[in-house]
Amino acid sequence: MLLAAIVVLLLVGGVLFLSFFIGRGDAVSPGVAETRQAAPVSRVAVSGARQTASGPLPSVSTPNLQSARALQQDLMDPVTDGWESEAFNDRASKQLKKLGELLTGGAAISAEQAKGIIGEAFRCGPLRPSELAEVFRDQAVVVQRAASPDKDDSDASFAGAEGFARALADLAAPLQTAEDLHFKFKVIRVDTSSDPIRLSSYYEVGGTLAEGALQQNAVWDMTWTESDDGPPRLRSVTVRDYEEVHVTSPRDTLLVDCTESVFSSSPSFQDQLRFGANHWLRRLESNLSPRLLEAHGGLALGDVNGDELDDVYICQAGGLPNLLFVQQPDGTVRDVSRAYGVDMLDWSYSALFLDVDNDGDQDLAVLTGSQLVMFANTGNERLELKAKIPASYEFAMAAADYDTDGDLDLYLCNYFIEMNDNLSLTGRSDPMHNSNLGGRNALLRNDGDWKFTDVTEESGLDQNNRRWSYAAAWEDYDNDGDQDIYVANDFGHNNLYRNDGGKFVDVADQSDALDANFGMSATWGDYNRDGWMDLYVSNMFSSAGNRVTAQPQFKDRLGQDDKQKFQILSRGNTLLRNDSQGGFEDVSASAGVTMGRWAWASLFTDINNDGWEDLLVGNGYLTQDLADDL
Repeated sequence: MLLAAIVVLLLVGGVLFLSFFIGRGDAVSPGVAETRQAAPVSRVAVSGARQTASGPLPSVSTPNLQSARALQQDLMDPVTDGWESEAFNDRASKQLKKLGELLTGGAAISAEQAKGIIGEAFRCGPLRPSELAEVFRDQAVVVQRAASPDKDDSDASFAGAEGFARALADLAAPLQTAEDLHFKFKVIRVDTSSDPIRLSSYYEVGGTLAEGALQQNAVWDMTWTESDDGPPRLRSVTVRDYEEVHVTSPRDTLLVDCTESVFSSSPSFQDQLRFGANHWLRRLESNLSPRLLEAHGGLALGDVNGDELDDVYICQAGGLPNLLFVQQPDGTVRDVSRAYGVDMLDWSYSALFLDVDNDGDQDLAVLTGSQLVMFANTGNERLELKAKIPASYEFAMAAADYDTDGDLDLYLCNYFIEMNDNLSLTGRSDPMHNSNLGGRNALLRNDGDWKFTDVTEESGLDQNNRRWSYAAAWEDYDNDGDQDIYVANDFGHNNLYRNDGGKFVDVADQSDALDANFGMSATWGDYNRDGWMDLYVSNMFSSAGNRVTAQPQFKDRLGQDDKQKFQILSRGNTLLRNDSQGGFEDVSASAGVTMGRWAWASLFTDINNDGWEDLLVGNGYLTQDLADDL
């Protein structure tokens, strides 16, 4: 279980640079984003002398560098671009930052401190509901929400600086003894056309307590007025969807990072895994290690030696050996990569432990940039190379017996349509919300004796099959006895291929399962325990995208229906409830599961052993040392 928990934490991978969302941290400069959509992505290594076919590249002078940075600043200035809503967001966010610092400062909040944030006519209701009701409890977690969610808490019971200070004190009261306090306001709506200006933001404050941890979550709907001699002033706050999560645990968090205690005794951890991407980018040939820039490295979990303990196989960048760690009874691991013969140096995307030859043990499949490599488990602490199948597919594999003949077949996900000499993306995702210009996925039928046949076309899986696929998940969603498959795609529509006796039909559109978004992963689970499998899809949440796509000037030549196709791209994750009639209902908002941040992987699993499927979401983004290094 310990190793499995670590693997869940490692299910965060990949960076996709989208001009639609890149900007000041989470923000964007919308005018620039729209004019740059067709521009190709280029990556330049600036380290030491550089050569081209025609000679050395010219050096960049300091004045030119300064001019470039000045131009960048102009391009990222929302005022220059004519986006007053984003300019106001910048100004209001500075005030919200001051507010967060007051809440987490550990000292009593005075009316004098509040005056710098609010206007003279400020009014608000309770920032923390006066009555909280417990909605969930297990051994470690207690969740409380407003006792009467339909009650209007927008009354003006807290007025002026003194009233605001009291409301803030009530809000901060449960965290008085907390340590390691942190806060976050993520603005998701700005309406500068109204008077006063309206702004909505996610609110999150948390910290550690003696008995565990506490986190407050809510949405704040605010009104603001501009000030003639300073920053905007807060005029009112209405709180909705308030929630407090108490973790009653001997530790600060539910999941504890135990990577070092499990792996640190292995020399390969000390020499390879403990370093970040920047370390290896300076030491590996660029044509071997582009995946370091994207972090698209797969791993496989399985019992390779039959001792009923989970082991892990980790794919590394080209030039670094893939690693096989066998779990020991004490929870630590031993590196057996070389002994098992699987320390391949190929640029590897993904791996699977599966019983290919039906002999009862776990074999290994590794997908590289050019071939599918198959290893047989010999049962004597050795994996024997059995097949090299040409396959220019990357990113993910999924195994199932689609034709019910008793052996496992493989579905391979592809992303790029082709690669150039720099191994960079050469196609263009146009249109962004419904692109079909990516690489071709493939279904490989297992014919026995380590032979596989590409049956993509004859099985019907060649329809809608160039959609920048990240991941696929098999499941018998219609309960007819055979395995169907859902494919999560970047840049628009996903696929739901229904299996009709070994022939597939894409029914995503007619079953309302398209989820036209930036699909990163998919996981099946019966979350409501009605006997029908439901689906959760990881996408991307962007507060900047939520703000910008709601503005009238965003793609103003499009109708509202077309605009909504872009607005969904920044909403976040999607939960699709199986209606048992062959269709799905999007219940993401009512279930409260959209905001998984910049999500890459998700998993239905019963984490607290209470019989209900919970959700784990792996999220994150690549950052660099310099704040302005975009």
